[in-house]
Amino acid sequence: MLSSTLALLLAAATLGPLATLAQSSSNNSNETATLPAIYYLQFIHSNSLKLGDSCSWSDEVFRQAGTRAMERYPEDSKPYDQVLDRIVSSTVENDRTYCLASELLVCDQNTARCVCGAATAQATLGVSYKPTDYESELEVGTGRKVCRYSRGAACSPPSSAPKKAGSFVPKCAQGLSCTYVKDGTTCTTASTFKYVLDSIRNNMTREEMIEGILTGKMCQCVNEDNDVTDNATSSKWNGRFKRSVGDEDSLHSRAKAALLFPGVMDM
Repeated sequence: MLSSTLALLLAAATLGPLATLAQSSSNNSNETATLPAIYYLQFIHSNSLKLGDSCSWSDEVFRQAGTRAMERYPEDSKPYDQVLDRIVSSTVENDRTYCLASELLVCDQNTARCVCGAATAQATLGVSYKPTDYESELEVGTGRKVCRYSRGAACSPPSSAPKKAGSFVPKCAQGLSCTYVKDGTTCTTASTFKYVLDSIRNNMTREEMIEGILTGKMCQCVNEDNDVTDNATSSKWNGRFKRSVGDEDSLHSRAKAALLFPGVMDM
């Protein structure tokens, strides 16, 4: 019973690798794609606007409404995928375009430009969403401008899936590290597991748990000199989660990932 409850809670939490953990708890072979493959491919390409590109606020509102609708259902359930397909269809048929969520980008209502931010967090938190939780900086090694989590912002454990060379990695800005708030250790997938268990023990509602994750009550970016070394137990749990992550690369799952928080697209 605990494992099924945990999977349901994790499926609802769309902060980076949380979605991956939920996916690893379900049967990934049960794909429910109902649209032509070209629809999913076009939808993926529709989510490609870069930092500073012109964007449509009405399209962003549509995407966020779709994200909120999907969050009402367990991931990979029939209603969940039905909502996804409606979003995909409307996007393709109405030529909608979106800022690249997997690179921490959202459409700014005032400037109609892609700026640093988290679409899923913005959709879920509403007025509690803080644009100041995200900032741009020059990436070390490439010199390109990228988006990062600011000090005090919610952050996600590093992905356990291998990254393609040159692919975007969501992380804290330079001089900051992603830390598990409860004990000050490095935030890992083990931190996610512990946070969800604590939430269950404290009788937190699903909405309270998600809000806590997205507002930095689980993990947040702090100055590196305030971080402490993670312990062996966390490393052991992190390894177990790493081994549980599956390898999925269908157009349907990639289209789904385009709506989720950074860290999912490359899984």
